[in-house]
Amino acid sequence: MVFSRTWPPPAGGRPCEMITVVSPKLEDSVFLNACRRQPVPYTPVWFMRQAGRSLPEYRAARSGKAMVEACTKPDLITEITLQPLRRYPVDAAILFSDIVVPLRAAGVGIDIRTGIGPVVEQPIREEVDLQRVRPLEPGDIHYVAEAVRALVAELDGTPLIGFAGGPFTLASYLIDGGPSKSFDKTKSLMYGNPPLWNALLRRRRSLGRAAVRLLGRRGQPGGLQEVGAAAQQAHLRRPGRGRRAAAALRRQHR
Repeated sequence: MVFSRTWPPPAGGRPCEMITVVSPKLEDSVFLNACRRQPVPYTPVWFMRQAGRSLPEYRAARSGKAMVEACTKPDLITEITLQPLRRYPVDAAILFSDIVVPLRAAGVGIDIRTGIGPVVEQPIREEVDLQRVRPLEPGDIHYVAEAVRALVAELDGTPLIGFAGGPFTLASYLIDGGPSKSFDKTKSLMYGNPPLWNALLRRRRSLGRAAVRLLGRRGQPGGLQEVGAAAQQAHLRRPGRGRRAAAALRRQHR
């Protein structure tokens, strides 16, 4: 696929990214047509990754395997991604993975604990702590790339959705060290040490861009057809100051 920003925006809105060239098997996809803001006969649906946990075949496949381990097995990633499509006539598949996978691959000591969520061994509180988050190198996430290639071949025209963690969400895990209701440490660093906060966001951005390069550009043969951002904690940013803290990074992502 080839992407551009030539698609007319909605009234009062900004131009959106348009898929201008697609493979023959994907050009009639209801999901991708909806992404292009073209008329569709119905609202496309897909099976959320989290909902997959209710499937007995998912629980069997994950039996005895930690979440972070499961996310590094190409065969298992492929199998779990395909499971909902065997049950339901959904319009797209969503890659089985987790938003902390790039962080772990970059050297961050992070685990996903049952009933808790992501837990970071050594949270980031000072400039020197950033050195533990190294750049992604070829081979660091080879298991994801292998799974994506296998899935694209297996799906045979069904779009594959990937996802990534939003800047604030991943930063909050790295600073607070895990789930929090108030994210006091994250907000304290964001408002009290803007240079370190911005440096952390830039480091996270570089990881995201490296992951895209290593997995192949979105929409190209053997790659993802669409990517979503998971920003569970974005609502915790204080109006005005919080928006400014992330605005510069969003501009660099465009």
